[in-house]
Amino acid sequence: MKKSQFVFLMCLGAASVCQAENYPVPVLVSAADSSSVQTVTGTVDSVSVADSAKGLRSEIVIAGQNGRPQVLIVKGTTTIYDPAWKPTGLDVLHKNDRVKVKYVTTGEGLDEALSIKKIQ
Repeated sequence: MKKSQFVFLMCLGAASVCQAENYPVPVLVSAADSSSVQTVTGTVDSVSVADSAKGLRSEIVIAGQNGRPQVLIVKGTTTIYDPAWKPTGLDVLHKNDRVKVKYVTTGEGLDEALSIKKIQ
């Protein structure tokens, strides 16, 4: 009896492997295309931290080189550095701090920050 159960389980496993090739494997993007990465340097106008209860996401608004405000989305994968290149959090950025931001524009037209470096 045990031997027949074992054979049945082996056949079931082999059948599931044969059926697995019919399903597409999702492609995961590991990094942004370096040709679309842009850089902006400016002063911080405001910083807002995510609040899921209110439906808000983390953002930083900077006045760029042209003086117009630019809103950048800050995700959990965004790296933030202090002037000494030590990783830090969003809480160290304040109004009128100078920053250099590398970002990409998403398909929805939002600017998503990849890295933020505080400049002295």
